[in-house]
Amino acid sequence: MFSKGSKENGTATSSGPNGKNDVCIIAGGTTIDGNVSVGGDMRLDGSIVGDVKCGGRVVMSGNASIKGKIVCDSLVSEGKIIGNVSAKGRVHFMSTSQIKGNINYGSLRVDDGAIVDGQLSSKTNHSESAS
Repeated sequence: MFSKGSKENGTATSSGPNGKNDVCIIAGGTTIDGNVSVGGDMRLDGSIVGDVKCGGRVVMSGNASIKGKIVCDSLVSEGKIIGNVSAKGRVHFMSTSQIKGNINYGSLRVDDGAIVDGQLSSKTNHSESAS
């Protein structure tokens, strides 16, 4: 029934024939206890307790939560994150976001009302420092 993904060593993985064009949707009321790896984009309305690796964009609703490290291309969050975030591109914390962890980003937008408790570091600054 779910042949496009697999589960190895407690890690759920998802990748389809279209690669990054696929969207993994985790519905409200769903809790995943373990690491999640998604080849394309991910829409989260539920909860994940574990690390998230996403080859595309992670979109979190106001009811969504992640307790673990997030590595992705980009992130848009209205929800709660406890853990470090590393995004190649844009990170957008909307007004209802609550984040406790360090954020490494390509570009950053934090709306009024969002709570960010952690260090912010731009990938652009790291690239310039390395040269």
